[in-house]
Amino acid sequence: MWRLVVVDDDFHILQGFKKAIMWEKFGIEWVGEAENGQDGYELIAREKPDIVLTDIYMPQLNGLDMIDRLRAEGIEAKYIVLSGYSDFEYARKALRLNVSDYLSKPITLDDLKQVLGKVLDELNEEVENRQELTTLSQKISMYEPFVQKQWLRALISGSTDPVIFAQLPDAFEDWDQQRHFVMAVELLRTPRIRNASLQDWHLFRFGIGNIINELLAQHWPESQCIEIQSSHIMIVLHEPEAVPEHTSVDQIAALGHEIVRCMDTYLKLQVRIGIGGSRLSWREISSSAEEAFQVLATEGSLSESVKFFSVIEQKRTEGRLNLEQLETGPVKFFQILADSLRYMQLDQGRQTAKDFFRQFDNVHVDDGYVRNLGMQLWAVLGYALNDLDDFIQDMYMKIDIQKEMENMYRTQQLEEWLLGKLDQLYGNRSTNENPRHKEAVEFMIQYIHEHYAEDITLETLANKIFISRNYLNKIFKKTTGETFMNYLIRVRMEKAELLLLQGKWMIYEVAEQVGYSIPSYFSTVFKKYTGKNPSDLMKDREVVSDDVCDI
Repeated sequence: MWRLVVVDDDFHILQGFKKAIMWEKFGIEWVGEAENGQDGYELIAREKPDIVLTDIYMPQLNGLDMIDRLRAEGIEAKYIVLSGYSDFEYARKALRLNVSDYLSKPITLDDLKQVLGKVLDELNEEVENRQELTTLSQKISMYEPFVQKQWLRALISGSTDPVIFAQLPDAFEDWDQQRHFVMAVELLRTPRIRNASLQDWHLFRFGIGNIINELLAQHWPESQCIEIQSSHIMIVLHEPEAVPEHTSVDQIAALGHEIVRCMDTYLKLQVRIGIGGSRLSWREISSSAEEAFQVLATEGSLSESVKFFSVIEQKRTEGRLNLEQLETGPVKFFQILADSLRYMQLDQGRQTAKDFFRQFDNVHVDDGYVRNLGMQLWAVLGYALNDLDDFIQDMYMKIDIQKEMENMYRTQQLEEWLLGKLDQLYGNRSTNENPRHKEAVEFMIQYIHEHYAEDITLETLANKIFISRNYLNKIFKKTTGETFMNYLIRVRMEKAELLLLQGKWMIYEVAEQVGYSIPSYFSTVFKKYTGKNPSDLMKDREVVSDDVCDI
């Protein structure tokens, strides 16, 4: 309810106002009255009402001076001024104070109700405007990280949009005084990945991101990590220019090997890492990214988990491709191709492929690069399928990619092969999938993995993305194969199991870290999910070093 204070030195007028109008029907609460300007000032300063009805001529302090003092102290309200005299100077001062209305006594109840109605409309409109501003501010705050990620993605992939290079976002203002490296992390398509369910695939993706982000936070805070396609994560590493480059190279190599080790230890996944050369200008970060990708597309790197472009460059032969010859490098091509396939835009995917391979006309590329580029493309296709569903996984699995790459010598052959595979794998798929539904589910999954320790409800997420709770649960289950609540519990239990195996926390501490305030209930859910009590798991765990994932 709106709060009202009345200030008038006429006791009968005060009582008349109080009894003549049923204030509750107007949504107004009478919170107090005063019989002089000084008492009125103190009452209003204390109660901070929304509406003030005040006389002008009063002892100690007149109504207009009272309003002036209150305004000077930042106490705002809707001030309605009453006067029993026709004084032009008072009317002019009231106008200067921007009062809501100026009424001459005697006034009728109809006049007062009409003025109150106008004031209430103004108050309600102001509330709506504040709510809209709050909502807009929340949306801007929510989307700011997304905008930064999109900017970084465009920068890494070599966007030609001049807006990208016009100015650094505020969050990255230190880049002008730093040296930059790009590390490309490729998830190898091992049997564990090929046989994973859609639900496990989502967990793998977030598990990989969590491990990398934890390592970066501990060992290289000046960095950004972004998924280019499902199979590749790009890490931009920054170092002050004063740090010797050879020192940075040694530290980056150690970080790369630690990422490989942690992926194998905690997720049983294999990754391969390529590292581009350093750049003093952030505008050249895409060049380092392309170099990192070229390392992954080099035959000699298959046997090594971490490798620098400088090593590849030293071994470069006359026939090897020079990245500077390409207008669109592999990073940007893979990103556009994967996005086209995820959103079932097959025609765009085909045209993207044709445009990419057209760059190789009259350019000699060695056989090894062609075959490894083909392997990279095959991984992109597979991971794009994982992002959608497992509808054609059997068809994908039956194709022997190693055998098909044996006789691949020219980029023209590779282009024809890729276009054929796009038709074979995607040509018969339904195009009725709603991209907005996919984006909503991806937002939910990301939110769960980032906020699983909080009190998350489906209603909370439904309000964030403006989709009804029941319909949101329906599309979530259709996409992931399980309900929102089951997915949330699974994420929490997977995280709890990792924490318990580390042996650093008591059971009640683990329970709190994964969103359960009652340890006994957590233990019940954990046993139902894993088949073991948390205490049994802690007893059975292998003795591991407390210094997890140290470089």
